[in-house]
Amino acid sequence: MRIVLAKCPRAYASHFEENSESLALAYLTASLRRAGFNDVAVLDASLTQVPLPRMIALIATQQCDLIGFTIADSTFLESTYECVTSLRQLRVRGHVVLGGYTPSFQFTDTLEACGGIDSVARFEGEQTIVELGAVFAGWP
Repeated sequence: MRIVLAKCPRAYASHFEENSESLALAYLTASLRRAGFNDVAVLDASLTQVPLPRMIALIATQQCDLIGFTIADSTFLESTYECVTSLRQLRVRGHVVLGGYTPSFQFTDTLEACGGIDSVARFEGEQTIVELGAVFAGWP
C-alpha cells in the first residue's frame, strides 16, 4: 500500500515564511509507520519550493492508495484544490483526504469546493489517517 502525505505551495503570498518542516506531516507519518505502514512518502512542496505542476506530476506517478494533504491555513486551499483537481484529471484514483485548521472547521465548504476530495480528517488526524490506511489496505 502506497501513501503520500503532502503540503502544497501557498496559492498567494502570506506573512508566514516556510522555514521548517511541517509537524503535521511528521506526526501523521510517524503514526502510520508505527501502525505498520512502511511505504509512506512525504512531499512538502511549500518548504522545498517545488512548483505546483511538478508536485502534481510527482504524486501522479506514485500510484497511491491514499493521498493526504495538510492545510495549515487558507492560503493553501486554492493550490490544494488545483492539485486534487489535476490529479483526478490525470485519473489518479487514490483516496484523497484533507486535514488541518481550515478543513476541520469548514469541512462542508471544503468538500463542496472540490469534488475530487473524498474525505476530511477533522482536528487531530493521527488516528484517522491510520484508520483510513487500514481500510484501504484491507485490514480488519
